[in-house]
Amino acid sequence: MSLLQLKGVDKVYQRTGAKQHFHALNAVDFDLSGSTWLGVVGESGSGKSTLARIITGLEAPDGGQRFFKVKIQPTLPPPIGAGFTKTCKWCFNRHICPLASA
Repeated sequence: MSLLQLKGVDKVYQRTGAKQHFHALNAVDFDLSGSTWLGVVGESGSGKSTLARIITGLEAPDGGQRFFKVKIQPTLPPPIGAGFTKTCKWCFNRHICPLASA
């Protein structure tokens, strides 16, 4: 059974003061089962934080779907991330993560 699944997730931002668009995420797919670790690594501006905000429901994708425990999840469920933080743990932008083995 999938714990977390993204299907075709897209996120596009419009650049301030310009008519250009920036594709932060383009058709992202993955399937994460229980007892699995996921590391997201990339250059600055590659969409890591956008992906995290969409996974947690803090931001809505422009396309695609997010499933958590096989249910389609709305954006900003009350309370934010209800049930999600009991199942998943986060380690953001830290060189030494307390979850990592020494």
